[in-house]
Amino acid sequence: MEIQLQQLSQELQDIILQLRQNNESLKIVDADQTLAIVSPAQPQKRGGFGCMKGTFEIVGDIVSPAAPESDWEALQ
Repeated sequence: MEIQLQQLSQELQDIILQLRQNNESLKIVDADQTLAIVSPAQPQKRGGFGCMKGTFEIVGDIVSPAAPESDWEALQ
């Protein structure tokens, strides 16, 4: 079920906005029986692919060895 925030009473709108601001949950009870729990929606996580796009810059040559081949013990 989905409802627009503006369709709720002003008091309920204020409570829901306060829940979101404080990242709290609200438990609705009737005679000590829990009827519903209202929690702020968590932001959707970005997928792993491309998540670092635009966060760094490649500078210089990243293909060539960092040290000359003459310094490599394995080649001698």
